[in-house]
Amino acid sequence: MYSANNLLETERYKKNISRRKLANGICSPQLLIKAAKDDTNIEFLTFKLLLERIGRSPEYLEFILSEKEYSDVLKRNDIENSIFTGDYNNADALLNEYIPDIASTSPVMQMYYYRIQALLNTCGNKPNLVKAQEYILDAIYTTLPGITISNYNKYLFSTYELENILMLCKILCLLGNDKDASFILEEIYKYSLNSIQDSWLRASILPKCAYLISTYCGNYIGSGRIIDYLEQTIDLMRDEGVIYMMEPLLTNLINIYEKNGISEKVTFYVPFRDAIHELLMKYIPNLPQDSIFFRWRRASYNLDTEVFRAERARHHLSQIDLASDVFSDASSL
Repeated sequence: MYSANNLLETERYKKNISRRKLANGICSPQLLIKAAKDDTNIEFLTFKLLLERIGRSPEYLEFILSEKEYSDVLKRNDIENSIFTGDYNNADALLNEYIPDIASTSPVMQMYYYRIQALLNTCGNKPNLVKAQEYILDAIYTTLPGITISNYNKYLFSTYELENILMLCKILCLLGNDKDASFILEEIYKYSLNSIQDSWLRASILPKCAYLISTYCGNYIGSGRIIDYLEQTIDLMRDEGVIYMMEPLLTNLINIYEKNGISEKVTFYVPFRDAIHELLMKYIPNLPQDSIFFRWRRASYNLDTEVFRAERARHHLSQIDLASDVFSDASSL
């Protein structure tokens, strides 16, 4: 059977990426060797990062998850939903319950812990931006050890890792260091546009990058370049059918046009922005529009028999009850 591990190994080989480079900061090269032989399975979140590092989007795939991995997905969703709704104390409690001992967990789980802590420290009535910067640097250096702005082209990136860099830039801007952030953001934008071949992955990063550039970097990046970044990103999103972050990007673009007296462009884009706003208010009124970390679409998950059994027991359903109107005979289940 053609497995996810086969896909990872085939794509790695086709792109001439060494196991050491692919695994750097995430797992050992030996794990990739064992997975290629189907001697082991790679933990779900780790696999997603590895797959994105070779330029393939997990959004196009369906996964069969073990009960443990399915439970982990639900826990991460609960943490993210708590942040979406502003229940930061609950998010922090859930995070520490999910990862009680950070020293004994995998690099990917450590990175996830640090990035959520960074986000939590930018939220609420009393954000601690200095602490947030410490956490996001920990997240970056965990899976991208030794990275600097001068050697980043030697690394492979997942969207998680690019998001971590974007969060660092946002924190730098909030701390008043928008000069360094502007330089990094332009480099990441150009990298994402030119090096990420998968259109879905590009559409996951470029809107966030363009939003940060257009919101915080006007003192160091000229309005002409910012307009180019925004128009280019909006065109990409329109081609991909992406609405997430479209309204704030259009708002920033219109504001720049107005400041520069480009009235014909304002006339063109205002109806577009208003139509997007109306659509969101009708169908997704609570969609977070300034999210650096979270996906605007989640993959669908297929569950294995272990999960069916566990969930059926948790809901106190018999096999006959669960099979009713689905299978003609409960034994099929």
